[in-house]
Amino acid sequence: MSYFILFALAILIIIIRFITYKPLTGSEVLEKKAIRQRKQPLQVPEYSQENLEHYPYGPFYLIWQYNQYNDNAAKHSSPYFWEEQNFGIKDILKTYILTDRNDNHYGFVNKFMTNVEANIDYTKLAIWVKESGKPEIRISIVDLKKVTPIQRISKDTPPSEDANWYFTPDAVTDFIIEIKTTTQPYTIDIPENISLCFPEIIIPVNVENIHDENSHHDSCLLILNTKEKVVTIYPQDWFNQQKFDFGYQWITVARRLPKSGHITVAAMRTGYFILDDTHRNLLKK
Repeated sequence: MSYFILFALAILIIIIRFITYKPLTGSEVLEKKAIRQRKQPLQVPEYSQENLEHYPYGPFYLIWQYNQYNDNAAKHSSPYFWEEQNFGIKDILKTYILTDRNDNHYGFVNKFMTNVEANIDYTKLAIWVKESGKPEIRISIVDLKKVTPIQRISKDTPPSEDANWYFTPDAVTDFIIEIKTTTQPYTIDIPENISLCFPEIIIPVNVENIHDENSHHDSCLLILNTKEKVVTIYPQDWFNQQKFDFGYQWITVARRLPKSGHITVAAMRTGYFILDDTHRNLLKK
């Protein structure tokens, strides 16, 4: 009897599926194809492991990358390292506290979108947060030789949840990078001594209408030559022309490889890539 009931239910499900079946229209077929394309991995050249060791001292964007800073800072005999804390604050996954071996606290980085880059000898930090819709980026240079202890951060005295980061003001130098919708180099005004510690700063940004084609995305690399005080914006053609889910996949960090001089980028949920000499497309191997 039970077999008969199961057979009858199966027949009923088939009948209902037949009655309610609706063929896909042309636009629905294209959308379904686009979804399948987004799920496919990007076909890129394979690079040697040596070339992918590309972030010796930053920039650090995702919370788990701060551990890389600690490993390299120790090799350079830096007195400071990042201590990971979770205070259970809404919208903040973790807080990273700059501390020393005596558990003195000198500042913190609070938000997921805060980028941190160290100079080559771990005496200075460059910090920035790219806020969506703003036509500029504020770069803050933190001099680790000038930082002074702050109130110790603990469960009883957590960091401000509104702050992206904090260090004592006397240790910080700020300047503004204006984001222009152009691929032509343009000059900006920055402090003279920035080039001594950061000869170049590379920042992934979105620049609306940077492409003539409306179908392309707007991911770019902003490259600041601090010695010449010149900014150049490079649309990432290799990325923008893909069928990605750009709310789920985006370029997070970029850095110039010290040996070859090529720029390498990391894209969230996509992979690590090396750019060719145009800084707009992938290096072919």
